[in-house]
Amino acid sequence: MIRSLTVKRAQTLRLEEIEPGVANKDYLLLINKGIVRLALHNKFTDESSTVGFYAENKLRISALFYEEFDVRIEALTYSELALCLSDQERELDPNCNCHLNTFGNWPLIMNMIVTSKSTSLRIERLICTLTSRFGFRRKEEYFLPFLLSHEKISNLLGCTRSTVTRYMLALREHGILDLSANGEGLIVSEELMNRHNRFCGQLID
Repeated sequence: MIRSLTVKRAQTLRLEEIEPGVANKDYLLLINKGIVRLALHNKFTDESSTVGFYAENKLRISALFYEEFDVRIEALTYSELALCLSDQERELDPNCNCHLNTFGNWPLIMNMIVTSKSTSLRIERLICTLTSRFGFRRKEEYFLPFLLSHEKISNLLGCTRSTVTRYMLALREHGILDLSANGEGLIVSEELMNRHNRFCGQLID
Protein backbone atom coordinates (compact mmCIF):
# COMPACT_ATOMS: atom_id res chain seq x y z
CA MET A 1 0.00 0.00 0.00
CA ILE A 2 1.22 3.51 -0.83
CA ARG A 3 1.02 5.96 2.06
CA SER A 4 0.50 9.62 1.19
CA LEU A 5 1.80 12.10 3.76
CA THR A 6 1.35 15.83 4.24
CA VAL A 7 4.03 17.27 6.50
CA LYS A 8 4.05 20.77 7.98
CA ARG A 9 7.13 22.99 7.95
CA ALA A 10 9.58 22.01 10.74
CA GLN A 11 7.75 18.73 11.45
CA THR A 12 9.94 15.62 11.79
CA LEU A 13 8.71 12.09 11.13
CA ARG A 14 10.32 8.80 12.11
CA LEU A 15 9.89 6.25 9.36
CA GLU A 16 9.15 3.53 11.92
CA GLU A 17 6.24 5.62 13.26
CA ILE A 18 4.79 6.00 9.78
CA GLU A 19 5.22 2.32 8.95
CA PRO A 20 5.72 0.15 12.09
CA GLY A 21 6.70 -2.88 10.02
CA VAL A 22 9.40 -1.00 8.13
CA ALA A 23 12.33 -3.12 9.42
CA ASN A 24 13.85 -5.60 6.96
CA LYS A 25 12.13 -3.99 3.98
CA ASP A 26 13.35 -1.65 1.26
CA TYR A 27 11.22 1.47 0.83
CA LEU A 28 10.86 4.27 -1.68
CA LEU A 29 10.26 7.80 -0.43
CA LEU A 30 8.73 10.04 -3.09
CA ILE A 31 8.98 13.80 -2.54
CA ASN A 32 6.20 15.31 -4.65
CA LYS A 33 6.33 18.79 -3.16
CA GLY A 34 8.54 20.65 -0.72
CA ILE A 35 12.06 20.28 0.64
CA VAL A 36 13.08 17.75 3.28
CA ARG A 37 16.18 16.86 5.28
CA LEU A 38 16.84 13.15 5.67
CA ALA A 39 18.77 12.02 8.75
CA LEU A 40 19.91 8.74 10.30
CA HIS A 41 19.67 8.66 14.10
CA ASN A 42 21.90 6.06 15.74
CA LYS A 43 19.86 3.96 18.19
CA PHE A 44 22.90 3.07 20.30
CA THR A 45 24.85 6.35 20.52
CA ASP A 46 21.88 8.77 20.25
CA GLU A 47 23.77 10.67 17.53
CA SER A 48 22.14 11.98 14.38
CA SER A 49 23.74 12.40 10.95
CA THR A 50 22.28 14.34 8.06
CA VAL A 51 22.17 12.25 4.89
CA GLY A 52 21.15 15.09 2.61
CA PHE A 53 18.57 17.67 1.54
CA TYR A 54 16.05 16.75 -1.15
CA ALA A 55 13.23 18.15 -3.30
CA GLU A 56 11.28 16.36 -6.06
CA ASN A 57 13.18 13.16 -5.52
CA LYS A 58 12.52 9.46 -5.26
CA LEU A 59 14.83 7.98 -2.65
CA ARG A 60 15.51 4.31 -2.05
CA ILE A 61 15.87 3.61 1.67
CA SER A 62 17.55 0.28 2.32
CA ALA A 63 16.48 -2.17 5.03
CA LEU A 64 20.15 -2.30 6.05
CA PHE A 65 19.72 0.98 7.94
CA TYR A 66 17.07 -0.11 10.40
CA GLU A 67 19.13 -2.39 12.61
CA GLU A 68 21.26 0.51 13.82
CA PHE A 69 19.42 3.67 12.76
CA ASP A 70 16.08 5.42 12.93
CA VAL A 71 15.37 7.09 9.59
CA ARG A 72 14.02 10.60 10.19
CA ILE A 73 12.42 12.99 7.70
CA GLU A 74 12.29 16.70 8.54
CA ALA A 75 10.11 18.96 6.40
CA LEU A 76 11.99 22.21 5.83
CA THR A 77 8.98 23.54 3.93
CA TYR A 78 5.42 22.29 3.63
CA SER A 79 5.86 18.90 1.94
CA GLU A 80 3.77 16.25 0.22
CA LEU A 81 5.34 12.79 0.34
CA ALA A 82 4.53 9.21 -0.57
CA LEU A 83 6.00 6.04 0.91
CA CYS A 84 5.82 2.54 -0.50
CA LEU A 85 7.68 -0.74 -0.65
CA SER A 86 10.29 -0.90 -3.40
CA ASP A 87 8.37 -3.60 -5.26
CA GLN A 88 5.36 -1.25 -5.47
CA GLU A 89 7.31 1.31 -7.48
CA ARG A 90 5.24 0.67 -10.58
CA GLU A 91 2.17 1.91 -8.66
CA LEU A 92 3.64 5.37 -8.15
CA ASP A 93 2.58 8.25 -10.37
CA PRO A 94 3.83 7.33 -13.88
CA ASN A 95 4.11 11.04 -14.72
CA CYS A 96 6.53 11.71 -11.89
CA ASN A 97 9.83 13.08 -13.16
CA CYS A 98 11.61 12.48 -9.86
CA HIS A 99 15.07 11.01 -10.14
CA LEU A 100 15.57 7.70 -8.29
CA ASN A 101 18.75 7.58 -6.25
CA THR A 102 20.19 6.46 -2.95
CA PHE A 103 21.01 9.85 -1.41
CA GLY A 104 22.73 11.27 -4.52
CA ASN A 105 25.97 13.18 -4.05
CA TRP A 106 25.11 14.76 -0.70
CA PRO A 107 27.69 12.70 1.25
CA LEU A 108 30.36 14.16 -1.06
CA ILE A 109 28.93 17.66 -0.76
CA MET A 110 28.85 17.56 3.05
CA ASN A 111 32.39 16.20 3.15
CA MET A 112 33.62 19.03 0.91
CA ILE A 113 31.89 21.63 3.08
CA VAL A 114 33.00 20.19 6.43
CA THR A 115 36.63 19.90 5.33
CA SER A 116 36.81 23.56 4.27
CA LYS A 117 39.75 25.40 5.84
CA SER A 118 37.83 27.58 8.30
CA THR A 119 34.52 27.66 10.16
CA SER A 120 33.50 30.81 8.30
CA LEU A 121 34.03 29.04 4.97
CA ARG A 122 31.99 26.06 6.15
CA ILE A 123 29.05 28.23 7.15
CA GLU A 124 29.12 30.33 3.97
CA ARG A 125 29.49 27.31 1.70
CA LEU A 126 26.62 25.47 3.39
CA ILE A 127 24.32 28.47 2.95
CA CYS A 128 25.37 29.04 -0.66
CA THR A 129 25.14 25.36 -1.60
CA LEU A 130 21.60 25.10 -0.20
CA THR A 131 20.65 28.34 -1.95
CA SER A 132 22.09 27.06 -5.25
CA ARG A 133 20.06 23.86 -4.91
CA PHE A 134 16.77 25.08 -3.50
CA GLY A 135 16.70 28.87 -3.69
CA PHE A 136 15.88 31.30 -6.46
CA ARG A 137 16.96 34.74 -7.58
CA ARG A 138 14.94 37.85 -6.75
CA LYS A 139 16.26 40.97 -8.50
CA GLU A 140 19.75 41.48 -7.05
CA GLU A 141 19.53 38.90 -4.27
CA TYR A 142 18.69 35.23 -3.69
CA PHE A 143 16.03 33.64 -1.50
CA LEU A 144 16.37 30.34 0.38
CA PRO A 145 12.82 29.27 1.37
CA PHE A 146 13.73 27.63 4.68
CA LEU A 147 15.88 28.10 7.76
CA LEU A 148 18.23 25.84 9.66
CA SER A 149 18.63 26.49 13.37
CA HIS A 150 22.07 27.50 14.59
CA GLU A 151 22.17 24.28 16.59
CA LYS A 152 21.48 22.23 13.47
CA ILE A 153 24.16 24.08 11.50
CA SER A 154 26.66 23.49 14.29
CA ASN A 155 25.86 19.77 14.27
CA LEU A 156 26.22 19.62 10.50
CA LEU A 157 29.55 21.43 10.46
CA GLY A 158 31.17 20.16 13.64
CA CYS A 159 31.50 23.54 15.36
CA THR A 160 29.91 25.17 18.39
CA ARG A 161 26.50 26.80 18.33
CA SER A 162 27.96 30.05 19.71
CA THR A 163 30.43 30.16 16.80
CA VAL A 164 27.60 29.76 14.29
CA THR A 165 25.52 32.46 16.01
CA ARG A 166 28.45 34.87 16.10
CA TYR A 167 29.30 34.43 12.43
CA MET A 168 25.67 34.54 11.25
CA LEU A 169 25.24 37.83 13.12
CA ALA A 170 28.41 39.15 11.46
CA LEU A 171 27.01 38.25 8.01
CA ARG A 172 23.79 40.08 8.82
CA GLU A 173 25.66 43.13 10.15
CA HIS A 174 27.60 43.29 6.87
CA GLY A 175 24.34 43.20 4.92
CA ILE A 176 25.10 40.04 2.95
CA LEU A 177 22.60 37.81 4.74
CA ASP A 178 19.20 38.50 6.30
CA LEU A 179 15.96 36.88 7.39
CA SER A 180 12.99 37.10 5.05
CA ALA A 181 10.06 39.32 6.06
CA ASN A 182 8.04 36.33 7.33
CA GLY A 183 11.03 34.88 9.18
CA GLU A 184 10.79 31.55 7.35
CA GLY A 185 13.67 31.93 4.89
CA LEU A 186 17.00 33.59 4.20
CA ILE A 187 17.84 36.46 1.89
CA VAL A 188 21.32 35.82 0.50
CA SER A 189 23.23 38.59 -1.23
CA GLU A 190 24.64 38.30 -4.73
CA GLU A 191 28.04 39.11 -3.22
CA LEU A 192 27.97 36.02 -1.01
CA MET A 193 26.74 33.78 -3.82
CA ASN A 194 29.44 35.05 -6.17
CA ARG A 195 32.07 34.43 -3.51
CA HIS A 196 31.29 30.70 -3.61
CA ASN A 197 29.99 30.32 -7.15
CA ARG A 198 32.84 28.10 -8.29
CA PHE A 199 32.59 25.83 -5.21
CA CYS A 200 28.82 25.39 -5.55
CA GLY A 201 28.94 24.95 -9.31
CA GLN A 202 31.18 21.92 -9.17
CA LEU A 203 28.87 20.16 -6.69
CA ILE A 204 25.52 20.59 -8.41
CA ASP A 205 24.10 17.47 -10.09
